[in-house]
Amino acid sequence: MPSSRNARAEADIIDALTLKLPKLGVNVLPLQFRQMKDPLEIIKLAITSQDGAYLNVDELIEIAKLLGLSSHDEISSVQEAIAREAAVAGDLQLAFDLCRVLAKKGHGSVWDLCAALARGPALDNMDVNSRKHLLGFSLSHCDEESIGDLLNGWKDLDMMGQCETLMMLTGSEPPESAVQGTLAISYPLYSTQGSVDFGTCSGKVDNIGYGDQGHLDAVKDLLSLVAENLPFENGYQWESILRENGKK
Repeated sequence: MPSSRNARAEADIIDALTLKLPKLGVNVLPLQFRQMKDPLEIIKLAITSQDGAYLNVDELIEIAKLLGLSSHDEISSVQEAIAREAAVAGDLQLAFDLCRVLAKKGHGSVWDLCAALARGPALDNMDVNSRKHLLGFSLSHCDEESIGDLLNGWKDLDMMGQCETLMMLTGSEPPESAVQGTLAISYPLYSTQGSVDFGTCSGKVDNIGYGDQGHLDAVKDLLSLVAENLPFENGYQWESILRENGKK
């Protein structure tokens, strides 16, 4: 019955169970597989069966297809399981790459991992825009309890992006930034109109407005490089504006 679709599907399952899965340390009989309510469980078992098994991304997806997990959502669930195991194993680069793919596909259940990576340590190919993309995706799919915390993270990333833009406009080097609620800005700056040395200034974004006068002065000087003659309207002063923004 080589032309029968049912026979072909059965042969694929046997190949997956007897040839491919044992290489990953998983031994399951066809009858045991039939008794599983969710075929994805056997993929999760394969991912965690051996150290580094999650690295076999293409092979795991191929096995999933042989087991009948071939729809768009099912393949996304396999990728999510691999991404989560990679994060647990400390392979944040692979987790980040898979999360970017899943975010583009709109796979909402991975929002929490996307948020953690967006606010985590620096990785290759991860700039502020990439972080904002993942965090924006998380905000679109998160639960109600997480919205406030994620919005604070978005504020930090947005502030970092604005500072990098100012650095480019002033012809200076980009800042060495650390995400996780902290924004670090490294100087000296070199404007197109001359050399300006503000020393070194670093501090938490959330702390602006709570007595860090040196940080406020440095930000004022930085902004002055871009717009030297800002309008002074309604009695507002630099200190009040910056401190108020730091509290929002």
